[in-house]
Amino acid sequence: MARAPQRIIDAAFVERIGPITAHELLTMPDDSWGLIRDRITDRRNGKDGLVAWCMACESPVYIRTSKLRGIARPLFQHYSGSDPTCRWYQGRNLKPDDARAAQYQGRQESISPPDVRASRATCRA
Repeated sequence: MARAPQRIIDAAFVERIGPITAHELLTMPDDSWGLIRDRITDRRNGKDGLVAWCMACESPVYIRTSKLRGIARPLFQHYSGSDPTCRWYQGRNLKPDDARAAQYQGRQESISPPDVRASRATCRA
């Protein structure tokens, strides 16, 4: 079953900085967007920092990375519990185990040590 394409957040308003588009975020030096991301995380954890809002629905967002050819690329992401009617909403954030289960579509199984030994014996025969 093909996964539906996801929309990205095209722009966010970052407190004390102003609006930042997805394109501007992608073209920022790593140190710049990394500092903004750290400050957003600080605020979310109750420390002094910054708040960022989706410019479509005004729900809080953060900066996450997605790797493309081994290079971390920043993008805005809604926090869990954000407005699902937002045109830029990407869906519920997945827990790592749920993401792995979806990736392997439930076909990932661990092989127990006796099964490994039996498999090796069969291959050597």
